[in-house]
Amino acid sequence: MRTYSRIWTALILILLIPGIAYAARDIGLDVTLSSSSASHGGNDEKFEAGDTFYIHLALTNDEADVNLTQADEVDVQIDVDGEELYDEIHYISGEIAPGDTTYIVISSSDFDDVWKYNLRSYECKDDMDVEARISGDVESQSDDARLSIEEASADDVLSISLDPDQPTADGELVVTVVDDDGDEVDNAKVKFTELGSDVEWDESDEEWSGRTDDGELSIVLSKKFGKPRGTYQVDAYKSGYCKDTITFEISKKLVLTGPFPDKPQAGNSFTMKVTDEAGNALHFIRVVISPDMHIATSDSDGYAKFTINNPGSYTAAAASTDYDDAIPISLIVYEMPSLSIGVSPTNPMVGETVTLTVTADGATVSGASLSVTLPTGTEKSFTSSSSGRVAYTPQYPGYHSIDATKEDYDPGSSSFTVLDTFNVAIPDLASKQAGDEVSVIVKDSSGNPVSGAMVSVLGTAIAGSTGSSGQYKFNLPKTGTYTLHVSKDSYTPKDIPLNSLGALILQLSSKNVGVGEIVKVTVMDDSAMKVYGNIQITKPDGTRDTVIKDEYDYIPHEPGTYAIIVSKENYASASDTFEVTLSSIIFELSLEKNTLKIMATSEGEPASDVTITVTTPTGARKEVVTDNEGIGLLKADENGRYSVTTNDPSYESGTVTIEKQGISSYIWWIILAIIMVLFFILVVGAGIFHWHFKKKGKVIKVGGKKPSLG
Repeated sequence: MRTYSRIWTALILILLIPGIAYAARDIGLDVTLSSSSASHGGNDEKFEAGDTFYIHLALTNDEADVNLTQADEVDVQIDVDGEELYDEIHYISGEIAPGDTTYIVISSSDFDDVWKYNLRSYECKDDMDVEARISGDVESQSDDARLSIEEASADDVLSISLDPDQPTADGELVVTVVDDDGDEVDNAKVKFTELGSDVEWDESDEEWSGRTDDGELSIVLSKKFGKPRGTYQVDAYKSGYCKDTITFEISKKLVLTGPFPDKPQAGNSFTMKVTDEAGNALHFIRVVISPDMHIATSDSDGYAKFTINNPGSYTAAAASTDYDDAIPISLIVYEMPSLSIGVSPTNPMVGETVTLTVTADGATVSGASLSVTLPTGTEKSFTSSSSGRVAYTPQYPGYHSIDATKEDYDPGSSSFTVLDTFNVAIPDLASKQAGDEVSVIVKDSSGNPVSGAMVSVLGTAIAGSTGSSGQYKFNLPKTGTYTLHVSKDSYTPKDIPLNSLGALILQLSSKNVGVGEIVKVTVMDDSAMKVYGNIQITKPDGTRDTVIKDEYDYIPHEPGTYAIIVSKENYASASDTFEVTLSSIIFELSLEKNTLKIMATSEGEPASDVTITVTTPTGARKEVVTDNEGIGLLKADENGRYSVTTNDPSYESGTVTIEKQGISSYIWWIILAIIMVLFFILVVGAGIFHWHFKKKGKVIKVGGKKPSLG
């Protein structure tokens, strides 16, 4: 179960997090060598020089619960004696469960050409280090093994000899290959390689090979290599033998380079350099520049120094009895360069720093003397820096001239005009509306009024010039955005944004409303036409509602003061406020059987969709929402007092109660009523009896006897 849980967790992470980084597989690596692709071998096997061997990479899955699959990419790199000979991508073969091992087998025949063509396999070394490195979808690992070559016997080592000892390009060269006993080795392969200018073996070097017959091979180098020169390498090898290598040189050729500098100037010195093909400086080599036969000899650093006074085209050549002639070089001797002066910016303003750059033939010139003549007639002197530059800050407007001089350079000159700047003031510009008068005051950088400056509002017919006080007046055009342009000779033109504002009118349908009542907001321009504007309403709690409309029905949901601002590009904004108050609500309660009926009204109208809180006799709180007729119903099973209130923010809160009595209280009332009725009957009956008794028992007197009842 734990394994399945981990798998599901991994799947969920992959699905939910598409960009999650892929974790490299944890594996183990073990490298062995063998003479067979099928046998993984060990590190104790020995090989003969030239034999093919196999590198076996044992990859063990060290993951806890993840299989290696064919989708897992393994980058394999093989180094032999520290030289990389193999770099290829492999893929896992089949499904490899945790703890299981798979193999990648690589043959030495698949090694890079540096192994094959430089005959590395035929070198006789007791041991070679073989290192394998893996990376890619698996954790980076490395392991190494020792490649053991059979120790050569006395007759297993080849030896090369040349006849003659110093070969020539066109002469016959005989190569003899023998073993250590001096016995000629038949059918040995002999390879000639032209090492090139770096005098080291490269895969791209030109080569030729043949085989010995009774230990000998004959060759004429010019027939195999065209125009042989430089250093050659000869390798002799045969399976079961250690190879032998020797080198020899064919002639020597001079190499002439220059001139230094690459653009020599008439009257100035320059050098040419003489080396051999390996780049070694050569001393006492004669260099001739024609057609005027200027001759110089190279010094210990290989340089020959010249000074040519006449500009033009020349040819330089170098020769020596010990070397082949150098390839001639064409060169041009240039005239003495002229100084040039660059000005940046080209039209500076008063007080703005100007950079003067002195150059000649595109290169900066240091140490040049510069003289700047000001409009006042005075001069200022400078010297160009190491970067050929001079920084100058003009204080006067007008024409400035510059002259530059330096030894070995033709003088140069330039000029620039310094412009003054306008200081333009427009009082109360921000509050100006269409039709208002605008006063423009133009002054120079020193604060003096500028007369005759042209002032115009681009895109309109408004244009004129400033008077002696530097002032120009005009009336703002219709609502819109314009550009005020000011110009005059010897001044930098100036553009100023100009907004001709219209007036907005804000109209509210009411300044005092109740919560939930509509306030109609209307936006108009100064011609009483509706226009779309940005309507921003700030509520009592500080939050804002913003819309872009010409007319907006706004419903406030809380009491307090609401502030409204309307704005529009190229118009002056308008603002206003309105007050929102709470409405009163009246509850009428009645009990019908076990149902509490609540009638809610506000301002004489049913209050619909009002949430009412009812507290029952047991203290429970229940909510009722009134319908369209303002009626809310609640089941009332309990006897006692019911309290009704509302927390609706649109209404003033208040509480109304009603009492529900139980059956037992009615019984007591009935008993009391019966007692009172019985008492009444008893009193009335006693009165009637008394009246009737008095009527029957009259007193009669008879003679002198005591009265008796008749």
